[in-house]
Amino acid sequence: MIRTLKFALRRDRSANSRVIGYPATQQNAAYNHAVGVLNREPNLPKRSGKNRPHAINNRMICV
Repeated sequence: MIRTLKFALRRDRSANSRVIGYPATQQNAAYNHAVGVLNREPNLPKRSGKNRPHAINNRMICV
């Protein structure tokens, strides 16, 4: 099971904000890219396996 926790972040110029903010923007970019791929290829499997080696979780996505 995957659980996502959301916390409100306030913006400031501290190092902690940069350490949290950069990965958050990368996660958003990866999500947006994956949604675009899935919209173009709706039958693409989400998880790989023996019969599905080219699922989206096995693709190297560079955003």
